[in-house]
Amino acid sequence: MYNMFWQPEVHLNNFIVSSASYGGPIAIRRDEQKLVKVKGSMGQPIISIFSGSGRQIASFKIALW
Repeated sequence: MYNMFWQPEVHLNNFIVSSASYGGPIAIRRDEQKLVKVKGSMGQPIISIFSGSGRQIASFKIALW
């Protein structure tokens, strides 16, 4: 198949994960219900989009009202 590219700091048990039907991109967002140590801008809500192999495609901040 191919190598997985998940970054070492991405522990999926600390994130809310949603994937496309039949494969495709995976969206993750930090689970705010879990207490995790954050650094830098990780305290802000961010959605990151990854390929099925774990390579990051995009990342954007969530606008809070």
